[in-house]
Amino acid sequence: MHDCLAPPCDAPLTPDWVAPLTSLLGAALCVLGWRHGQGCRFARKRAGLPGVDPLKMRRHDAFNLLALALLVAMNIPMVGSFFGLLPRSSLPVSGATFIQLFFGYVTLDLLWVWAEPEAVPQPAVVLVHHVVTLLLTRVPLLEPRLAVPSSCLSVVELETLLLVGQRHWAPWLLNSGPAGAAAARCLNLAYWLSFFAIRLALHPYVAMFVIPNLGLGFADAVLSQTLTVVLVLFNLALFAKNVQTALAPAKAGVPLSPRGQAPC
Repeated sequence: MHDCLAPPCDAPLTPDWVAPLTSLLGAALCVLGWRHGQGCRFARKRAGLPGVDPLKMRRHDAFNLLALALLVAMNIPMVGSFFGLLPRSSLPVSGATFIQLFFGYVTLDLLWVWAEPEAVPQPAVVLVHHVVTLLLTRVPLLEPRLAVPSSCLSVVELETLLLVGQRHWAPWLLNSGPAGAAAARCLNLAYWLSFFAIRLALHPYVAMFVIPNLGLGFADAVLSQTLTVVLVLFNLALFAKNVQTALAPAKAGVPLSPRGQAPC
């Protein structure tokens, strides 16, 4: 057992009634987010406008490239530390600091997409995704000892970084000769390698072996396990969708993102 999985000496910081309450709140926010995202998308379609505003999308992409580059640089060493590949002393920030920064990023991006849904291709999917992410992040936010194991879930944002990078740089790379085309292929290869390593290997491992040993209260354990299993099932569905898209000649383009649509 990883030493960070040992049950805490003290009782969990939150009573069992907190998890059901936050679950109900999260479910309500998911419904509101889905309706808001879909409503704005359909309104633009009725007005004869494209679903995405190119300027707002580039601005949102630029924010994500910067924010996610910093978060992923903190996240990857934590995953290495969790598996004993790196000493805790080598981490760039503490687990508590990282989880606070990650929670803040997701909250800010949720508010951004709510205010400018036309900045992403599928705002409803992004809003629901962010609400679910905040629900999963609540536990390590309140119990910092869980920040390092939870990094095995948040490291999936590496894929978001790669995919936004592809969308942002692909036109320039593909027009930059053989070297640029090779760089674009490397970005795509890095996406697929991270997809298999994180979504189809690491996330199932977390669901089966990590969360059951975190020493959570009953309600938090049920909520975290349920959301992680849903995440694993979503990963499998996304993999099937990626394969279907890759095999369809008429649908050539960048792979789907962790949100299930073109990179967000």
